[in-house]
Amino acid sequence: MTNRHLRAAVLLIGCGFAPIRAEAEPALRVPPVRIEVERSTRPGDRIAADVTVLTRADLDANPGQTLDDVLRRLPGFRLFRRTSSQVAHPTAQGASLRVAGPSGASRALVVVDGVPLNDAFGGWVYWSKLPLESIERIEVLRGSGAPGWGDGALGGVIDIRTRAPADAGVAARAEAGNRSRKRAEFWTGGTRGAAGAALSGRYFDSNGYTPVASGQRGAIDSRAEAEQMALRGRVDYAWTPRARGRVDAQLFREDRTNGTELTDNRTRSGALRGGGEFDLGDCGQLELNVFGERQQFESLFSSQAADRSSESPALDQFDVPSGRLGTRIRWSHTVGAHQLAAGVNTEWRFGATREDFRNLGAGFTRRRKAGGDQLLSGFYAEDVFSPAAGWQLALGGRVDFWRSFDGFRRERDFQTGAQVRDQNFRSRERVLASPRVAVSREWGDHMAVRATFHQGFRVPTLNELYRPFRVRNDITEANPDLDPERLLGGELAWLYADDRGSARITAFWNELEDAIANVTLGEGVGAAIAPCGFVPNGGTCRQRMNLGKTRNRGVEFEFELHPFSHWTVWGSYVFNDAEILRASPGSLEGNSILQTPRHAFALEVQYANPRWFTLTVALRHVGAQFEDDRNTLRLDDYPVVDAVLSRELLPGLEAYLAGENLFDRGYAVGKTADGLETVGTPAGVLVGVRLRLP
Repeated sequence: MTNRHLRAAVLLIGCGFAPIRAEAEPALRVPPVRIEVERSTRPGDRIAADVTVLTRADLDANPGQTLDDVLRRLPGFRLFRRTSSQVAHPTAQGASLRVAGPSGASRALVVVDGVPLNDAFGGWVYWSKLPLESIERIEVLRGSGAPGWGDGALGGVIDIRTRAPADAGVAARAEAGNRSRKRAEFWTGGTRGAAGAALSGRYFDSNGYTPVASGQRGAIDSRAEAEQMALRGRVDYAWTPRARGRVDAQLFREDRTNGTELTDNRTRSGALRGGGEFDLGDCGQLELNVFGERQQFESLFSSQAADRSSESPALDQFDVPSGRLGTRIRWSHTVGAHQLAAGVNTEWRFGATREDFRNLGAGFTRRRKAGGDQLLSGFYAEDVFSPAAGWQLALGGRVDFWRSFDGFRRERDFQTGAQVRDQNFRSRERVLASPRVAVSREWGDHMAVRATFHQGFRVPTLNELYRPFRVRNDITEANPDLDPERLLGGELAWLYADDRGSARITAFWNELEDAIANVTLGEGVGAAIAPCGFVPNGGTCRQRMNLGKTRNRGVEFEFELHPFSHWTVWGSYVFNDAEILRASPGSLEGNSILQTPRHAFALEVQYANPRWFTLTVALRHVGAQFEDDRNTLRLDDYPVVDAVLSRELLPGLEAYLAGENLFDRGYAVGKTADGLETVGTPAGVLVGVRLRLP
């Protein structure tokens, strides 16, 4: 052991007896630019992950009305389907970063100020819960988020930081556009003495558009409408110069129609969080979060005639309560050449579904109740240090305990009163280890190379374990015997940054063991198919299953240039070769992973001159992909062009004009076994004003 490492050990052991001092930020030599890894605030993530930082200016220059629309500019980001959350059913809003095969349950973890935004019951994300005006910045970490994050961070982490009361000021916007779209948002905050408070809100209303392709529409087809309201409040208090606490609360309401006269859904939720940050002097920094959430969800699905002239109720999820309680504790400290971090997290998730089903023409005949509980508890530790000049090494890992318990499914016949199913599922327990090793080498002040090896995991959600669902005539059964997904991956990246711009090239390789997918078991001919029961003509029977192994490997390229005064050019491209290596049934082996395009790229050009105007034009191209595991339902590639033009009218007051899908490019976002095609967002125009007061 060198003298330097010996001194570090002595300091760590004796930290409680040393004089208290402020912790210094570690020096970073590569210039911090928007796409540079050094922008991440966690030392291990700086070394191990590709990070794209979206600032307030990036959010203002994007025409997206929801957070997922803003993030779509990054080719590695995808929802389960290509549909915007403006019109998508909540259960199809799971996010994925780089890992192939997005699903309704996210394979990326979304956190707001350290608290998960992923749904406790299903793993998807309500992107409208967060007013965009309340966001300070977003860090998108691509690559497994272990060890600091744990469950769900297979493909990365979307780390959202909201504005603190100390930012003191007012921010607001109001806009309107075609399809009767209206959006209003605000944020205001300030401090007085040791206390501070902030309040933000969001209202969105839209008539949407008819999602079924124009040539296939029938009498039952209508617009997919949405109305959403969100309110967030926060109070901070500094007990001492070294101890700060905060409490924040959130309310959310959403009402949707889903493209036909009968189908709709509603969500109501409330969340509360308390936390604190403590400067322990020579013992480091401590962060504590305690959080809870309660949610109520309802949704009605229908069975639809082949000519779309009629529909009848097929599944009424009239009561789906769920929630979570959790804690997250993180300690960090710099001791000599070592940047240390450790933490523990515990989360209890609970949920159930109460639903009516089996409509044979005269109304529902059966009622189902199914659900269960989950407990996750984990510990992680990491050390980031420089073994030699220009080198940085990150060594870390976490161990998690997962338990799924009290699972049940009960079904009762309305007509006879008989209990036709009464199951109590066995408890499931697993201990999951997730190591991560990363090394970075810098040359001079501008160039670096890094390599990463990581493992990550995602446990099956309560929704995947216990709740079946139906989309039109396609039925998907739950599976209480699902195992956690396990990812093994590696990355090699080259990075360059100077005053004129920056660039990054990353080669990645991921193998996903026991990937959870909707596996097709049969196609409906108006008969029963196990385990789905009766499947209408043109429908399919699928069940959630663990595929043996999938692999995705590829290359991602991202750059930012400043060629002239006031000009910025940003671009990104990802090639992703995604394949099923091992599966049951074996006929799937060699197939492409569903919902994963092989190619995707984006190009954005911005002219920003405060004396005149700011104009941003963005091109996004998504390659072809398959809707199903059998690779029989192909969705073609498509390009989309967006633009935003803004100008300051008065100090702090800005007007803007935004266009989405300017050339009205039609593209498919979904396809069923009987050939029914749903389409993506058509051309849109928005006019609005923004107010910024310091």
